[in-house]
Amino acid sequence: LSEASALSAEDLLSLLSRGARAPWSTTWFAGFPVAGTSHTLKRRFTDGPLTERILAKTGTTNTVTSLAGVLYP
Repeated sequence: LSEASALSAEDLLSLLSRGARAPWSTTWFAGFPVAGTSHTLKRRFTDGPLTERILAKTGTTNTVTSLAGVLYP
């Protein structure tokens, strides 16, 4: 994604929701960094109840930093 793609928050939520219900969701989410433990989330959510419960992708442009993913109970 880039600034030119201009994906709305609603569109991203729809994509994540559909992905979570898809038959291939386990495989898809296995590619997401895990809060407090891996890749771009290794230093985020390291202390507290959200550690290892968030699977998310990060994104950065010149003007925006974002985080999108799922929270597991």
